[in-house]
Amino acid sequence: MRSIISTSIIVSFCLATSVPKVAAADNLTQVRKDILAGYLHKDTSTNRKDLTGMMSVYAPGATVIHPGGKVVTTSEMEKQLTNILPTIKSVAEHEVVKDISLKGDTALVKSAKTSTTVTEDATSHKPEKVVQNVETEDTWVKIGNKWLIKEIRVLSAKATVNGKPMPER
Repeated sequence: MRSIISTSIIVSFCLATSVPKVAAADNLTQVRKDILAGYLHKDTSTNRKDLTGMMSVYAPGATVIHPGGKVVTTSEMEKQLTNILPTIKSVAEHEVVKDISLKGDTALVKSAKTSTTVTEDATSHKPEKVVQNVETEDTWVKIGNKWLIKEIRVLSAKATVNGKPMPER
């Protein structure tokens, strides 16, 4: 009798400790899908130059923190994009998720983005091709049933203009 009780206690304990891990893995899988869909929406909106779509993935009060410590709010970003978008002839952006860690309703995502933008030089009226490679650590938060970006911390950024390195600002 004692070995049956001991066995059932061990089995119960193993099941109890493994179920949360399975549930957490399932939850992380769903979160990954949701966040990947968010990045895809952001990329697609950017490629269409759809400002409303681009901004829809950000949580209220979201910020971008650049390597030098400069902080840009979403309202500042929106103003900048409103001025820049009409000058852009074409844009192709693609973001890749490298890693996701989850803690409750907050996800920390490491990502790498490549974007190619063609604009027109204001003086020469010749096309300018800007290629950017940016690595970020993004904080996503769940608000209601939707995952939104709360903070983007730029880890590194490199850009070229017509194949020549762009000076850092």
